[in-house]
Amino acid sequence: ASNEPSRAERQEAARQQREALQQAQAIRRATLDLKREQLVGSHGEERKALAELQNARSAAVIHERAAKQPKGVMAFLARITGFNGPDCEYMGALKMDFLGLRNLTVISDAVDNIKANRGIDLYGNIDENQPIPAISVPCINATGGFVDGDFSGCEQAARPFTLNCPPSQGGIGRAGPCFPYLGQVDVLNNASSSIYHSLQVTFTKRYSHGLYLLAGYTYAHAIDTATNNIAPYPQNSLNFGGERGNGDFDIRNRFTLSLTYELPSRDSKFQMLKGWLVTSIVTLQGGEPYTLNDFEDDNSATGIFEDRWDILGSPSNIHWSTTTPIPYVNDFTTDASGNVTGGNPQCIAAAQKAGGQGAVNMLANDGCYMENGTILTAPAFGSFGNSGRNIFRGPTFKNWDFSLSKLWTFHERFGLQLRGEFFNVLNHPNFDVFTMNNDLFSPSNVGTVIATPDVAASNPVIGSGGSRHIQLGARFTW
Repeated sequence: ASNEPSRAERQEAARQQREALQQAQAIRRATLDLKREQLVGSHGEERKALAELQNARSAAVIHERAAKQPKGVMAFLARITGFNGPDCEYMGALKMDFLGLRNLTVISDAVDNIKANRGIDLYGNIDENQPIPAISVPCINATGGFVDGDFSGCEQAARPFTLNCPPSQGGIGRAGPCFPYLGQVDVLNNASSSIYHSLQVTFTKRYSHGLYLLAGYTYAHAIDTATNNIAPYPQNSLNFGGERGNGDFDIRNRFTLSLTYELPSRDSKFQMLKGWLVTSIVTLQGGEPYTLNDFEDDNSATGIFEDRWDILGSPSNIHWSTTTPIPYVNDFTTDASGNVTGGNPQCIAAAQKAGGQGAVNMLANDGCYMENGTILTAPAFGSFGNSGRNIFRGPTFKNWDFSLSKLWTFHERFGLQLRGEFFNVLNHPNFDVFTMNNDLFSPSNVGTVIATPDVAASNPVIGSGGSRHIQLGARFTW
């Protein structure tokens, strides 16, 4: 007798396989829907939960494609990832977007998500009529110097649209348009550019034994010359490229973990040993960058008031605080000519190295900042500091949200769910870098941050990043 299965047996096996597949798909859809119901409430975390759901659904689609690959590919993945069971999958997508050039997408089970964006001809702000320091500084020195000089009059006389005028109108007769009555001329141009690179790794554990898990890690770097259309002026409009640095929202490291776990159940009195569901979202990310500017002194004699100082040492040694400003030194003495002759030797040496005696003399007016071996000093009058844009790092973001729910069912048609949601379970303090006191003119509070992200966004009740919140809810379904 033949051992081969009959046609009827093969058809029955195929039917059972189809039913098993349909059942697995139904369980997955039900799990995702239940996860959405648990995590998406009236609280401000709903947008985060929706994003996680979208990622989960995308991961499910990629997995279905991966299941169609040859067995050898899946075996290779099992070897390199260490996961050999059907409940775990390792997937990725390679996507490189070049803004305005091309959009290339490759789906592969073995490659993580590598993304690169480039932006060109983006908006930027400059002062088209910026005073020329080589002309404004001698005038200011002649009318009283850095402390008492006529900044306004001397800077107006040093503006290009004034210098173009004949001497009878206050200029020197240079070729070009003559508008001696124009001061700062704001120009919105297309001189900005940006570039972004990232490595994005996603790990998904498909639903089984009550557990669904989605984890993601991103290592990225965003570089630009102006992050948004209303970015501040560059410290030197004649050197717009000098603003190239970390983007305002450059986050180097970000990790997210979301999970849903349906506890094992068994029949018991009042259904107390069944219907329990735990969900959780963990977010960890590095700090966003910020710049320290001098918004009051006008050291460059350009009237822009966006000057940066000289830096000696690593920017990572400068730390933000909620209460303590960056250590400040101002114990310098001068001679009758205004030359600094004494004071903190480290500050004097740093200023001398950065800008010579001219920078040393600025210590008498501006002082210097010192922390962990890094020194910040004002540049020589009429020059620009060597510190870059967004070279310092602000507060990190750490948040853990958690929810626990219990479901009772009655006669299959009615259900009662009680849910407790805990946002920022550990009550970890998070602060918003965009509320940083970053004015070097104010040593009493420079380097301090004053608000949490939810308060900074004018949304202290349901915004993300606030203190611990607990929300209780009940839902009756029929």
